Amino acid sequence: MVRQQVEPSMPVEDVLGILMMESNVRVRYPSRCFRGVLGTYDLSPDDSIADLFRAMQDANGIVFSPESG
Repeated sequence: MVRQQVEPSMPVEDVLGILMMESNVRVRYPSRCFRGVLGTYDLSPDDSIADLFRAMQDANGIVFSPESG
């Protein structure tokens, strides 16, 4: 298991993401959040999973925000 270090200078969304990942709690997100993520990365359902993965890597992660719905 990979353990990430939380530091005081980290953004809140990064800390919460690490805590959720390390807690092994499964989280269900509404599909509208995922549609918002596709739009954030300028992707559509016609793009590949590899395209989404590259976009997430380039952005250093994925953010599900209230605005993405």
